[in-house]
Amino acid sequence: MPHLSFFWLEANNHHHIRAIQSDLCHSIKQAARYNRLTLPSIPETLLTLNRLCEDPETTVHDVANLLIDDPVLTANIIRAANSAIFNRRNIICHDILTAVSRLGIYSN
Repeated sequence: MPHLSFFWLEANNHHHIRAIQSDLCHSIKQAARYNRLTLPSIPETLLTLNRLCEDPETTVHDVANLLIDDPVLTANIIRAANSAIFNRRNIICHDILTAVSRLGIYSN
């Protein structure tokens, strides 16, 4: 799990990380075994976003208006739009409309 932050552990923390991973895997296996494992449903916003992105008549305004009601998704979209891969001119965007324009909306 290299994406987890264990800044509070010592520099040589591999044995601690393995123990945490092992405990997490054990908990997930136990929950699945006893039919107590549930996965969150896909939020309606994402389902609607998928439909919008497949419609050639959709505009960036349509997508931005949908996303504005979901602050977590909006923050993630803006963060992605400001990443090095999409922000080549180093112009920071602060609003969802600019972020959606930068990322694009059509899927194939």
